[in-house]
Amino acid sequence: LLQSYQYGLARAAEESALQLGDTAFGAVLSGEYAYYSLNISNCTGYLHLEMHALQPNTTAEAETALLLRPLQTPWILREGDNLIHSNDTLLDETVDCQQDSVCGPLFVAVHSFPQEQRAPLSFKVEASCTAQQACPSPDFEARSSNLTQNDSTDLGDAACSGAGTCVEGACVCHIGRGGAACEELVRELWPGEPIRVEVPPGAWRHFFVNVSERVLLLMVDLVWSSGDPALLIKPYEGGSIPAHHEMANSRALVEANHSRHVLQDVSAGRFDISVHNREAPWNQETAEGNLSVHIIHFS
Repeated sequence: LLQSYQYGLARAAEESALQLGDTAFGAVLSGEYAYYSLNISNCTGYLHLEMHALQPNTTAEAETALLLRPLQTPWILREGDNLIHSNDTLLDETVDCQQDSVCGPLFVAVHSFPQEQRAPLSFKVEASCTAQQACPSPDFEARSSNLTQNDSTDLGDAACSGAGTCVEGACVCHIGRGGAACEELVRELWPGEPIRVEVPPGAWRHFFVNVSERVLLLMVDLVWSSGDPALLIKPYEGGSIPAHHEMANSRALVEANHSRHVLQDVSAGRFDISVHNREAPWNQETAEGNLSVHIIHFS
């Protein structure tokens, strides 16, 4: 932690200025940071930050964080499935400037978590001051900070890819869509009805299944003939889709070209299922296979 903190301070001298209403372009290597200073003294509404990856096809494996911190440069680390970051660092929190000391100079950081990458992550960062709390736009990571005590209102569907409703700065996605900006297609699976899946290297495909009552077993099977796919299933979390690091915690049983997830004593509800084709020097193939769901009821 100390080394990361000192590294952040050392890089502080290299930050660029980011103005409200402007867009900054940059690139960052795996494990490194890009820093920006931001003056928000003229913002009387909501501060809204967006980070867009400019090379999604070549950086599909890159996992990033967009950080905001008053007075000092922020840092962040991942330990397993947990995030550890500098004090007073804003990730996805809503902060009232009139009650918290966040109105001084702010530092913005774009961080690419350490992992194998072929090229630097190219991105753009946008900062804006809005009268109402904004919702995410497609294909970016957003962090909003509430700088007043104004009540947020429904901003309509425009910011949520036309596939959801913006409520208090978060997209509530329609059925069949997911992601922070409802930008991802999420297909429904039906027990006993296998479907064919094709996933390019570094890409995801998302699905869901509804369990109408408590059941003994919920089994998800993926049998593939090419690529290097990974299978993940988790309870529904309000339209969120899996992050890359969650694959490390996948508990699928893998044998040859067959992955199986088995959940026992499952309560009624929706479960999200994702297939990710890992991109690596040894895998440049599209993952192709059959995905199926089976339910065993209590006798």
